[in-house]
Amino acid sequence: MKKIIVIILLSLFGTINAQMKPTMLSEIDFNEIKIQNQSIYTLQATKGDRTKLINLFNTTPVESNIDPDGEFLNYKFDGFKIGFSGLIGTKEKPVISRFEITKPFWKVTILGKTVSIGSHYSDLGNNVVINQEIGGKVILYKYCDGCNNFLSIELDSNDKVKRIVFVEPT
Repeated sequence: MKKIIVIILLSLFGTINAQMKPTMLSEIDFNEIKIQNQSIYTLQATKGDRTKLINLFNTTPVESNIDPDGEFLNYKFDGFKIGFSGLIGTKEKPVISRFEITKPFWKVTILGKTVSIGSHYSDLGNNVVINQEIGGKVILYKYCDGCNNFLSIELDSNDKVKRIVFVEPT
């Protein structure tokens, strides 16, 4: 009887742990996540250059905040914000520190499946939906367990995409 209880408890903890795990992608697939058909890799290659970003998206930021010391470059388009950090990378090669999508115009493609704000999460295929302790649901994408960067797709109460955020916290 003790063995049965131990097996049940271990499988229960395993199930709970599995529900908290992100959807894992290869590093190549992660960097090929696209915003308006532009991959994270391509966005990174701009090094935060305003002109290159304008050329990629064919639109001008409504707001720019560029630190003259090169420690950060932030751009706000209508429904899309992106920031680059020279502290995470270097001043010569700043890295994407964060981006956020809040309007349906900005389409995100992951493994060939495209969603935008208002799409049902099932449009992305089979993913783990995480119920957050603070409330709400989210789908997380990462390419390794030890990696700090991730893509988060936040869902509303109807399981529709309400916000998409990429974070590189270190």
